[in-house]
Amino acid sequence: MYKIIITILVLVGLAVPLYGSIEIQEPSSKEGTVIGGEMGDRSLDRLRVSFLKGDYARTIRDCESLLRRSPRKGVREEAYYLIGVSCLKEGNTDKAQETFNLILKEFPNGKFLDRVHLGIGDSWFLQGDIDKALGVYNNILEKFPDSPSLSIALFRLGECYQKQGGWANARHCYERLTKEYPLSIEAGKINDILKSDEFVFTVQVGSFKDKKNAERLKGALINKGYDAYIVKGYTGQTSLYRVRVGKFNTRVSAESLERQLKDEGLPTAIFP
Repeated sequence: MYKIIITILVLVGLAVPLYGSIEIQEPSSKEGTVIGGEMGDRSLDRLRVSFLKGDYARTIRDCESLLRRSPRKGVREEAYYLIGVSCLKEGNTDKAQETFNLILKEFPNGKFLDRVHLGIGDSWFLQGDIDKALGVYNNILEKFPDSPSLSIALFRLGECYQKQGGWANARHCYERLTKEYPLSIEAGKINDILKSDEFVFTVQVGSFKDKKNAERLKGALINKGYDAYIVKGYTGQTSLYRVRVGKFNTRVSAESLERQLKDEGLPTAIFP
């Protein structure tokens, strides 16, 4: 049962990026002997555990070491996949894309195809190329209708449309997700989004664990004539009180306000 849980979590996990630098080396048939069967499976088990512990640098390093020993095809494919997802975790989106494209070339009929495409889409999304990300996510819906990753693809599509101000399309994706995949992790996130003011552009100027600090900043902004408000959110089990200003239908309007707030020395970020 433990092994099954590990496998499932590894195949669907993606996280907020942190920047890093990773070298990926090609496997060579001249180095070592072929690793297969039980030995290769044990190696993958150790790599999955490292990944789940959040030790992405070690996962990448150990996967590269395994690949240099020329494992059998199935082991190679998953090792490359773990490298690609770990690169996303580390924020190295260029190296992640390089690895995912290598998988598509070397394993055109592999068992990770849908998740590899998802990884490529996430790379574009994290790089801010929303148009390319949209194309990849829509392609997943068309080419892999039975994929267990469809709930993630729909969620990402909704996020992309929100980034572009396509509120109707975003809502359509989220509503489809909750209808077709009501038990998914992504559906659990959608309920709060559909009930919130997430279908506008706004500028965030602070995020606090202590609500009193958020209230003080909100009050100071209101006294200066800004339309400030507080949105409650969570990071894991921790409550956060986010101070935001303005609600706009276009990103251009939000960017104008952001420049004004920056001139006042406030840290800013446009949402979504």
